[in-house]
Amino acid sequence: MPGRGVGHGALRYLGDRATGTGQAQVSFNYLGQFDTAGVVDGLYSAPAGPLGLDEDQGATRAHQLEVVGRADRSGLEFTWFHSAELHEEETVRALAEGMVARLRSLVAHCAEPGAGGCTPSDFPLARLDQAAVDRIVGTGRAVEDVYPLTPMQSGMLFHSLAQEGEGLYLEQVTCTLAGVGDPALLAEAWQRVVDRTPVLRTAVAWENLPEPVQVVHRSGRVPVAHEDWAAQPEPWREQRLGELLAQDRGDELDFTAPPLMRLRIARLSADEVRVVWTFHHLLLDGWSVFRVLTDVFAEHARLTGHPGAGDPVPRRPFRDYVAWLGRQDRDAAREHWSGLLSGLTEPTPLPVDRVATTSHGQRSTERITVRLSERTSERVAELGRANRLTGNAVVQGAWALLLADCAGQQQVCFGSTVSGRPDELPGVDEIIGICINTMPVLAEADPRARLVPWLQRLQLAQVESRRFGYVPLNQLRGLSGVTGRANLFDSLVVFENYPIDDQAAAEHGLRLGDVRAVETTNYPMSVIVYPGSRLTFAFTYDPAVFDAATVEEMGRRLGVLLDAAVTDPYQSLRTLLDSLGEPMRPATGNGVAVLADEPQVSVAQHQAPRTITETLIAEIWAEVLAVAEVGVDDEFFALGGDSILSLHVTTKVRETFDVDISLREVIGCHTVAALARAVEESILSELESAAAGDERN
Repeated sequence: MPGRGVGHGALRYLGDRATGTGQAQVSFNYLGQFDTAGVVDGLYSAPAGPLGLDEDQGATRAHQLEVVGRADRSGLEFTWFHSAELHEEETVRALAEGMVARLRSLVAHCAEPGAGGCTPSDFPLARLDQAAVDRIVGTGRAVEDVYPLTPMQSGMLFHSLAQEGEGLYLEQVTCTLAGVGDPALLAEAWQRVVDRTPVLRTAVAWENLPEPVQVVHRSGRVPVAHEDWAAQPEPWREQRLGELLAQDRGDELDFTAPPLMRLRIARLSADEVRVVWTFHHLLLDGWSVFRVLTDVFAEHARLTGHPGAGDPVPRRPFRDYVAWLGRQDRDAAREHWSGLLSGLTEPTPLPVDRVATTSHGQRSTERITVRLSERTSERVAELGRANRLTGNAVVQGAWALLLADCAGQQQVCFGSTVSGRPDELPGVDEIIGICINTMPVLAEADPRARLVPWLQRLQLAQVESRRFGYVPLNQLRGLSGVTGRANLFDSLVVFENYPIDDQAAAEHGLRLGDVRAVETTNYPMSVIVYPGSRLTFAFTYDPAVFDAATVEEMGRRLGVLLDAAVTDPYQSLRTLLDSLGEPMRPATGNGVAVLADEPQVSVAQHQAPRTITETLIAEIWAEVLAVAEVGVDDEFFALGGDSILSLHVTTKVRETFDVDISLREVIGCHTVAALARAVEESILSELESAAAGDERN
């Protein structure tokens, strides 16, 4: 309602100035749809019988014609009221029949195969213009909703496109399920969950858009492959599983075609199967993964008639979380993060074994697991309980101290993944989607500080920062003092506290076993923490910069720190760090080396474009970055570029030069001069290929 109804009734005082006439001659009142017409077993019942006017027949009419309509189970009905002193019945009947004819022609048009369409008002969260809606939605028959990606989703999309073919954020969950007599029914259970869960029918669009959006389709068929391993021994099965996972990682998902997931079900015996579920991380966080599994177990129970089957759990749609994000106070968030990050000028160095070239896309593909003893794990938990500290805060503190020791500096910064599920959004725990976000953790490891008070301050700082945990990392980087192509941080800590729901499986007649998960992030080092009787750390790392021995040593040192911490919770940080012995020192260059053949040009030196290609690319950069001029040696990210803007540059370069250039190439060419060379080489290569084809013909 415009202005929230502030102008209600105002037109009556404007007369001819508002409407051109003193009074409307026709009143149209559509009452809506009544599905309970004639039902009187409740407090409210819809009117039964024909519509009528409850007014004095001799009173002066407010309008010459009054049209009242309603819809119920019998159909759509309109009743026309008129004065016999003004209109003949035949005249009014002709008008009514003309209206019905128009309605029927509209219905017939809408039933035609090519008919349909939507407007921007159908997708208010997406902020699209009509041209974009037409391009993305078409007739609208196949699309249910469109709304923006969350900051976390945008980052995952960017890195997946920038490092295409490397399986970044392609999630693989595999497990065994006993109690499955018919694998086809399990596949059907999965399909039913997809049918009623919007985020599982979601695709992504980003070409020629101001920001990427997710497009919820009305349907999406899950690709399912079946195998039979029943006659094979366990060593063969394990080898086959490894081969499948490796092969599956090489087969990337198409972001534009839902669902962004697939299944492989291998029969192990008459009632047991091995499931490999592959999906993109931008659909689901860890909490939602097990919500989906629980729904699949329940659907399987319904299909098999298990007594534990109940009605589907009502879940709030992911769209509501996206809408909540859009209502947050961005100015307050920027003020908070600017004050926190303005003094950060470079990422905390890691003890890498070798530096990577600028052409290398960072990714954590290898994994080493470290487990603490049950005694140490219990004492770490007791340290938290006794001092009102979460397990996450204790682990983050230990990681901060390890980084400080490795880097030889007091201030450190690393990433932390937060749940992102706000308490003020009712039903948020039941939402299936990806609500997590990654935010920086800054810690000052003052050697004079005492451990428990220091951990408590660290935890309080995180509580405050989580209030603003919805800001994208690319924007946070812009609020810091970090320049060039460096990241805010190169290590990530993820504390997994969601349940592996074997109880939900048992309640539905299934037994869940051997759950494993494989994922690849864009960070050179990630530490995934699993609480339990033995605190477990999964170090995932980039083998291009780390040797396994180095990662094992980092895991050992993290265990030493936690062992020492529980012996004296109020010792100084200096005493705690001394327990590590000689520190591990990082390699120079923060893990990134500059290629020797790249020209080194002063940032202050401006050089204008020299060729047509450079001129056009400089104009694209200036338009996308909203800057007055761009020199051929200016760096994209130094000028304020980020992941979303690099997507825009890629699209515009493709359109301008009619060349097939990837996002990865655009990011790798971080200056106008470098990108111009890449474009010209691509054009030349296409011309040579075309010429060779002509010669063969």
